[in-house]
Amino acid sequence: MIKMGFDFKEKIFLSWAGLRGAVPIVLATFPMIAGLENSQLFFNVVFFVVLTSALIQGSTITTVAAKLNLLGPRKVEPPHSLELVSIGKANAEIVECEADEKMSITGKNLEQITFPKDVLVTAIVRGGELITPSGQTTIAPDDILYILVSRDSKKELKKLLKV
Repeated sequence: MIKMGFDFKEKIFLSWAGLRGAVPIVLATFPMIAGLENSQLFFNVVFFVVLTSALIQGSTITTVAAKLNLLGPRKVEPPHSLELVSIGKANAEIVECEADEKMSITGKNLEQITFPKDVLVTAIVRGGELITPSGQTTIAPDDILYILVSRDSKKELKKLLKV
């Protein structure tokens, strides 16, 4: 961790959130396998300490990240949900994409965007309102797009959206 390019805050966070527990528990089984006296008590203590440590660390991980100012931007939860129900095997799925100002599609009308074959923007959520898109619909920052895409075209769509 010393020469991996992490700053001090990140090192502190990694030391708090780092993986612990599996090795001590495995090592605590060795005395039991060897049949040593009080090995069950030793294992129980190790297991309790590991469990308590995991619970404390797990429940405080967000707080520690916030205190160290290491939280990323909050993901916006879409106010609407769409469900695709299919009988049998579907060769398509609905992809959710949040547009931002850096994307090449933002600011363009749908008809100006060269989507891959078998791709259809089925719905746009803008400011909490559901919009039925047409060719004249312009993609705005923070729009949530629901895109029906065939499995064959999904990779191309991801390249276009840079997701």
